[in-house]
Amino acid sequence: MVNVIRAAMIETMNVAEIPDDTSPLDDEDISRIRDANIAHVVKLIRLAFSEGAEIICLNELAPAPYFAIG
Repeated sequence: MVNVIRAAMIETMNVAEIPDDTSPLDDEDISRIRDANIAHVVKLIRLAFSEGAEIICLNELAPAPYFAIG
């Protein structure tokens, strides 16, 4: 008998607008970005669950403002 476990890996980026300049983000910016990212990830988690995922993994910085510049 084979047991199948469906897993989902969610990789995402900032969904909120981030200032274009290089000045540090203040607490209000960080809270706004974090809240938007969390709301977005929750939608993706619900979608994955509705598609049958039993294990759902997020990237390590899912709620935080993503800081790497390409």
